[in-house]
Amino acid sequence: GPGREIPLLPFQKRFAKRGAVISEADFLRGLGRKAGMKVIDVPGDEEAKVKAASEALDRHDLVYLHFEASDQAGHAGDLPLKVEARRVISS
Repeated sequence: GPGREIPLLPFQKRFAKRGAVISEADFLRGLGRKAGMKVIDVPGDEEAKVKAASEALDRHDLVYLHFEASDQAGHAGDLPLKVEARRVISS
């Protein structure tokens, strides 16, 4: 819903670390951008996202990697689906 923008101290200034975000969720991408983190676009599946996150760690101290499938299963309260999504991501 509508809200108001609040000031956010840049991640690098607050923690003296460089950060990046890999996510399909606009909210998380926007939050990362607002925090001054690098938002990395990764087309493809979870494997491509994991590879991109691993490579991004060469240039960043922290990479926040968000998987939409397990997140949506959690929001739906579907524990078996969430476990399966996590299993697929981990393999």
